[in-house]
Amino acid sequence: MAEKKPALPLSEAVYRAALERSPIANILVTRDGLIALVNAQAESMFGYSREELVGKPIEVLVPKSVRARHPPMRDGYFKDPKVRYMGVGRDLAGTRKDGSEFPVEIALNPIKTEDGDYTMAAVSDISERSRAEEKFRAVVEAAPTAMIMINEAGDIVLTNAQAEKLFGYTRNELLGLKVDALVPDANRKGHPKLRDGFFTDPRPRTMGAGRELFGKRKDGSLVPVEIGLNPIQTSEGKFAIAAIADITERRRAEEKFRSVVEAAPTAMIMINESGDIVLTNAQVDKLFGYAREELLGKKVDMLVPEMMRPGHPKLRDSFFTAPRPRTMGAGRELHGLRKDGSLVPVEIGLNPIVTSEGRFAIAAIADITERRRAEEKFRAVVESAPNAMVMIDTHGIIVLTNNQAEKLFGYQRSELVGQAIEILVPKRIRERHPGLRMGFFTDPRPRMMGIGRDLTGARKDGSEFPVEIGLNPIETSEGRFAIAAIADITERVEREKLLQRQRDEIMELSTPVMQVWDKVLALPIIGTLDSQRAARLTENLLQKIGQDEAEFVILDISGVPTIDSQVAQNLLKTVQGARLMGADCILSGVRPETAQAMVHLGIDIGALRSRSTMRDALQLALALRKDPEAVTLRGGG
Repeated sequence: MAEKKPALPLSEAVYRAALERSPIANILVTRDGLIALVNAQAESMFGYSREELVGKPIEVLVPKSVRARHPPMRDGYFKDPKVRYMGVGRDLAGTRKDGSEFPVEIALNPIKTEDGDYTMAAVSDISERSRAEEKFRAVVEAAPTAMIMINEAGDIVLTNAQAEKLFGYTRNELLGLKVDALVPDANRKGHPKLRDGFFTDPRPRTMGAGRELFGKRKDGSLVPVEIGLNPIQTSEGKFAIAAIADITERRRAEEKFRSVVEAAPTAMIMINESGDIVLTNAQVDKLFGYAREELLGKKVDMLVPEMMRPGHPKLRDSFFTAPRPRTMGAGRELHGLRKDGSLVPVEIGLNPIVTSEGRFAIAAIADITERRRAEEKFRAVVESAPNAMVMIDTHGIIVLTNNQAEKLFGYQRSELVGQAIEILVPKRIRERHPGLRMGFFTDPRPRMMGIGRDLTGARKDGSEFPVEIGLNPIETSEGRFAIAAIADITERVEREKLLQRQRDEIMELSTPVMQVWDKVLALPIIGTLDSQRAARLTENLLQKIGQDEAEFVILDISGVPTIDSQVAQNLLKTVQGARLMGADCILSGVRPETAQAMVHLGIDIGALRSRSTMRDALQLALALRKDPEAVTLRGGG
C-alpha cells in the first residue's frame, strides 16, 4: 500500500487550483532564474511537459538571439522587484520546444516566501493581436492620404509613407515627435487644448470644420489640409488616428470654380441643403441690389417674392431629393425680390454639385426684363397683324394666336392654345400634315406653304375655305418655333374663277365656229395662237364637227398677226384633230408674208389645201362637196 502524502495547506491548494485554471501561461521563477512551477497553459503554449520545464533555467524559453542578454536583465529585476510589464516598447518573443518563435506579452509580479524570492511571469501569446496590428499597419501604409496616430500625450506613435511625402520628414523623425510640430505657429498654442477636447469626447469627426486648416512642413512651408479624426482604444490606452489629405489641388479647383462663377454673365448663387447661401458673384449684387456680405449665410428664401415664400422650402427639398439639372418653374412666370422690394422677372437654371462637404445647388439666374419687353412687342405685332397668326412648337402644339385667328377659324383663343395645329387642317388631309410639319422644322426657312397646291383651312364648324400660308422659323431660348401667317383667299379665288370664266367667254367669242353651209364650218382665228388657246380652239372645233357632222372646215388665219413655228405646229394639231373627226381642212387668209414666213421656217403643211380668202375657200369646199375627185378647181389643190 502506497504511503499517503500529507494534504497541502488549504491556502496553497486554492492557490495551485487558481493558477492551474488561469487562461494565460504562468511561470514561477526563482531568484537564480530556475523554473519552479508552471501551469497547463504554459505547457500548451511552449510545447514542453511540466517535468521538462521545472528546474530548468528560464532562458530555455527565450529566443537564442537574446538569450545571452537575459540573465543581467533578470538580475536587474530582482534588485528592484515590482509589478511591471517586461520589455515595454519592445517586441518580445518566446521560443517553443520545436524552436519556433511567437510574439508574447509578459507581466512580472514579485513573490516573497519563507523559502526565498520568486517572480511570477504571466505570459500571453499575442500572435493574433500581432497579426491584427500588422493588418492595421498595412492598411495605414496603403492609405492614399497621410495617416498619423498619436497617444493622449500628443506623441506620434505611427505614420505612413504618405505622411513622409506630405510633411517632408522621415518616418524616424516623425515617430516620437509631438504632433504640435506639424501645426502652424499661429495655431500651435491652442492645439493641446483642442487635442485634449478630442480625447475627452473621443468620436469620429472632421477637425476644424468650417475653418481653413494648414499643416506645417519640415521646411516651414504651409500646406492646406483636410483632417478626419478617429479614436482607437487598445490595451495600451487611447489613441487618435488622423487621416490628413493635401487639398492643394482642390483649393486650386475651387479657385477656378469661383473664378468661373465670378466671370459668369448671369447671377450665380450656390446654396446648401438647408437653403443657406454659400457663394455668389458680382452679377448677383447688380441683380438683387445686395452687397455680397449681406447674402452669404442667409436663407435663399429672402430673394423669393413674399407670396411664393411659404412654398419655397418644399420646392427646394424636392430638388435635393432628386438632384438633376433642370429649369426652375418651367411653364410659370418667375420673379426675384430685390433689396428695394421691387420684383424682377427671372429665368433660373438649377444644377446639383456634390463635394466632400456635402450636396449643393447652384442657380444661374438671368434677368429677362428685356426679353419680356421684346416678347410683349412681338405679341403686340402678332396681335395687330391683318392676317391670322398662329405660332407652333416643334411638336406642332399651338403656343400663340391672335384675334384674327379667332375670327377666321371660329375658335376662342383658349380653345386653340395647347392644341395640335392639325385642328385647323381639313380631316381628309390631317394624317399627312405632321410629315409636312416635320419637314419644315428639318429645313427651317421662310417659305410659302403648299406652293402649287390648293390649300384649305378647317373652321370650328367643319366648313373649309381656301387659304394662303406664309411660314417663318423663330429661334428662342426656349427652342425653335414656326409662325404661320394665314390669309383667307376666298374672295381672290372667286375673283380668279370669274376672270377665268370671262377669259373663256372672250376666247369663245374671239374664235367662233360658224356653219357657213350645210356640212361646212368656218373658224376665223384672230390674235395670237398660243398652246392654251389652240387647245381650247381645237376642243370647240371638234365638238362642233361632231354636232353638225361637218365634212369641211375652213380655218381663216387672216387675223393672225405673225406665224412662227409654235403657231404653225398648233395649226397642224388642229387640222389633225379635224381629220380624225372625218372633216377636211382648208386654210384661208394666207397672206404673202405669212406664206414666206412658213417657207422660211420650213413648215410642211402637206396635203392641206389653202386659199387667199375665205370666199375662195368656201367655193373650194362647195366644189369638193359636189365632186370630191375634181382637180381643176381654181387655185389648184
